[in-house]
Amino acid sequence: MTPHELVVLAVAQDSTARMVERCQLALSNMREGLQSGDDGLLTNLWEEFCAQVQGEHSIYWSEYEVLVRDIVARESATLTITEQRAIWLQTDAGVDWAETPDSGHQGIPVEFEQVTECIYSALLKCASDWHSPGLDRYLER
Repeated sequence: MTPHELVVLAVAQDSTARMVERCQLALSNMREGLQSGDDGLLTNLWEEFCAQVQGEHSIYWSEYEVLVRDIVARESATLTITEQRAIWLQTDAGVDWAETPDSGHQGIPVEFEQVTECIYSALLKCASDWHSPGLDRYLER
């Protein structure tokens, strides 16, 4: 990788990590609408989302997915255009665009849906690795 590509990659990784943290915090602060029951093991929507990702999807999965994707889109909208471009350049479409001769003459485009999909994928990875005592006990049942 060239030094320029390394800088763009670092901006993309840092921005994505920050968005994942913000989405996780937003979900952690949400306690209404819990679907896991009254056993008290899962205390917020972040833990419920993690349980869905790590275990089997419940009948509520589509509702969780819509909610989480909405949060990702809302948080991603706070990114600067430079951060959005850096993340987009990591997508297949961004790589293809960057490898096209003379692509940079018109400015770097951004496909916001692909940016949010990158962040959503990173959030899914975080959810698949997340552990807490309540979540672990819930999944062990």
